[in-house]
Amino acid sequence: MLNHKHDNPTFLYCQQEGSRRIQKALTIQNQHEQEKTYLTDCFAISFAKEKNKERRRESRDLQPNQTNHERED
Repeated sequence: MLNHKHDNPTFLYCQQEGSRRIQKALTIQNQHEQEKTYLTDCFAISFAKEKNKERRRESRDLQPNQTNHERED
C-alpha cells in the first residue's frame, strides 16, 4: 500500500510544507492587520488630540477674562 497518500513521503512533505506556508501567510496577514489597526488608532488619537486643542483654544477665545492656570498640551 505504498501508493496510499498517507504513506507517500512526497505527499507528507508537500502536506507539511503547504501547511507551513499557509501558516506563514496567515501570520503575515495578521501582522498587516495589526499594523493597519495601529495606524488607524494612532491617527484617531492624534486627530482627537488636535480637536481637543482646538476646543480649548476656542474656549479660551470665548472667555478671555478667565485665567488659564490648567493648561494641557
